[in-house]
Parts: sequence; C-alpha cells; structure tokens
Amino acid sequence: MKMGSGDSKQDKGSSENDSSTNLKKEFVLVDAIINCLSQQPLKGAIDEDENVIEELVTTLRKMKVKASRDIFLKRSDGLGIYIIKKGLVEVVSEHDEVTIATLSQGQFFGEVSALYNVPCTASVRALTDCELILLKKEVIRKYTQGYVSMELLDWFVRQKYLPTSSDVDRPKMLRRLCLKTMRSVSVFEGWSDIALKTLILTMEKDLVVLYPQKSTIMDQGDPPVLLYIVLRGRVRVKRDDVILVEFNTDYEPVAFNEKGLRLGHKSCYRLQAITCCEVIPIRLRHIAETMDMERRQRALEPWQNRQKMWERRADFLQSDLYRLLPAEFQLEVLAKVLKRTEVFGGCSLAVLYDLVLVSNVNKYERRARVDFNQVSDSPVIVMVLDGRVKIKPESGKSYTLRSSTEGQAILDPLDWDESYTVTMVTKCVLLEIPRNKAMEITCRED
Repeated sequence: MKMGSGDSKQDKGSSENDSSTNLKKEFVLVDAIINCLSQQPLKGAIDEDENVIEELVTTLRKMKVKASRDIFLKRSDGLGIYIIKKGLVEVVSEHDEVTIATLSQGQFFGEVSALYNVPCTASVRALTDCELILLKKEVIRKYTQGYVSMELLDWFVRQKYLPTSSDVDRPKMLRRLCLKTMRSVSVFEGWSDIALKTLILTMEKDLVVLYPQKSTIMDQGDPPVLLYIVLRGRVRVKRDDVILVEFNTDYEPVAFNEKGLRLGHKSCYRLQAITCCEVIPIRLRHIAETMDMERRQRALEPWQNRQKMWERRADFLQSDLYRLLPAEFQLEVLAKVLKRTEVFGGCSLAVLYDLVLVSNVNKYERRARVDFNQVSDSPVIVMVLDGRVKIKPESGKSYTLRSSTEGQAILDPLDWDESYTVTMVTKCVLLEIPRNKAMEITCRED
C-alpha cells in the first residue's frame, strides 16, 4: 500500500511538472506572437487584444523544416507571418543568385505578402534545421480588415529590406533608406536634409551594396577614399588574425573609416562581414563635391568643426602608443568597448563615438599616482583599457579596477564624497573622458 501510495504521489508530482512545463511553453509562445505583432505596421493595438492572441494561438501552425529546404518561393502566395522559433533562414533573390539577409530566432518574415496582399517579394530557405510558427494571414486580416499604418515603400525603408520586386520603386526606396541612415550616424551630425539629399544624388547608382557572408568590406592598408556605413548585418573588426570587436547593425547603423577620410590615413584594420551585410559606401570625392555645392549656404559648418576635432587628435595618432596598437584605438573599437560597460551601456554607438572623439588615451607606468580631479579643467571619467589600478579612499578599504574585459572598469570622481588616491598596480592604458563633455554629449541623446 505504501508503495502504491508513493507511486501515486510521484505520478501527481510528475503531472504537476508537466502542467508547469506546458504552461511555460504557452507563455513563451504568446510572448513570441505579441512581440511579432507589436512590430507590424498595423492600425490599432491588436497585439493587446486577447481575442486576437487567443485565435492566433489556436489556429497557428507549427512547422519543422530541414536545412536547405525552401519555405516559400518568390511570387508565390504567402500563407502568413512566420516566426523563427529555432534555427536560421536566409532570404534569397530570384534563382538563388544572392543571399539578401540571414534571420535567426525571434525574427519574422512573410509579413509583406500577408499584410500588403502582394505575392512574396523574395524566396526564403532554411539555412539550418528550423522550427517555425506560422500565423495565418486570414486570422490577421480578419482583425485588421486589411488596413496597415504605412505604405509598402516606407515599410521596406523601416525594415531595411532591399527591393527585389516591381512592387517597390527601387531607386526611390534606396534614396530614402540612405537618407534615414545618414541622419542617424554621427559623421553627418548637423547636416541638413538638403545637404544629405545632395550628397545622395552625387553618389553612384548602387547606393547600397550587399556584401556576402565572410566577405571583406574593408581591408588593412586600403587607401582612405571610402566611408562605409553598415546598416544591416553583423560585422567584425580584425587586426591581422585577432578579432577586436563585433557589431550587430540591425538596430543601429555604424560608420567605419572616418579617420581615414579626415586625416588621409590608410586603414589599419580589416572589416569583415559575419553575415551578409548591407553597406552604404560613400566616396570622399562625393562628400567634397557636396561641400563645394553647399559651401555658400554655410550648411556644412558641422563637418568642418568635426574636422578640427580630428586634427586635435593628431598628436596622439603620432604617438608610440598609437603606433603600437593602431587598430585597438580606433574610435569604432573604443565606442564598442564603452558600450559594454554599465555606465554607458544605454547610450547609442553614435553618442559613444562622439564621446571617444573628445577623450584622451594615456599610458601610465607601474606605481604612478594620479589625481584625476586635477588632470584637466574638468573632472574626468576614467576607463581602464589595459592593466589594473588601485583606488584608496581616505576611509574604508581600497579596491582594484581592471580592464573592461575582466570586470568593472569605470571611475567617476563625482561618485565619491571624499578624496582618494589612484595608483597604477601595473602599466596601464586609460581612456580619460572629460565629465562636462560626457554630460553635454549624452544629454543630446535624451
């Protein structure tokens, strides 16, 4: 009897565990649907409508697709919106000529056909074994009545889709995509829309270039003739065979090689595509032509002011420290390093790029002592790029700051209510950010 009673309790416990697991899976499924719907160009908050969610959950289709299998083909009738639960898919052009994009867990596709009532604008194929969730278009249209909140061309711009069908005006869409992207990078901060449109019209016909997975966008030693703005895809910065940093530009574009254009320096690192990437290559001569056309209107003063900031960095760029590790001290790399910290993690890369531009990099010998409240007219925020420093307050125990890859790395003097001493435990390389400039630049983003 006791054995039987024990089995009964065990069965009951097992049943409760199964119910809990199923409930968690249900929550995950609902969250995936809500997240997907919240990103669609729909009129009305149907992602908050319980009736919509319930019907989508009860009518959805779960799919498993083997690697290399087509999910749908270009010009076919779409069945609905697909959410990737597991695996990778690739969006390919007609006849499988070019991979346009690689999508992963949590991302969606098929919404163009489902919401805009057009044939599929590209083919989609499983890159790995995949698990997908299909939200049927009939259910979505039932609640939206076919209404969307933006035109198809504007949706392509927002999603950074490359036009592959006649449903979208390709030249017009690419011009708008370039304008939106250039507005968001610090290189063109302060430029008027007229100036940016002038620049876009002076550029080559292929405004956006697609770089395949693992291809080299810019190589070490390349001449300083191009600025690269990566607006979609993942890239890595490498020096020789060493990976310095990686960027995911799907949510924020990143500009590379501004130093080359400003100061005429050859590239000191390799920019490599991890996934297929969309890139806007802008030639120096096109920028110069635009400046000549706009000079009378004084529309490009911000560009010239920024040029002066770069010229003030010339001394550091000629230092032995920079010559030793030129790639590591590129603004793109240092901005990404700042992004990893708790203090600056919420800032955009564009803001951090500007912050690094007004900062200094200094090297200190072992056992050197520094009062960072006295190194400049304004207190500085200190980041340890390499080495270890010891902080000793007047009262309390001392502690150590290490380089950013090892842990805490930021020292802000205004966080302290008492004086302290800073001693270099090892040889150190520090990024010193003027606190007043940090406040000024980060406030612009707010």
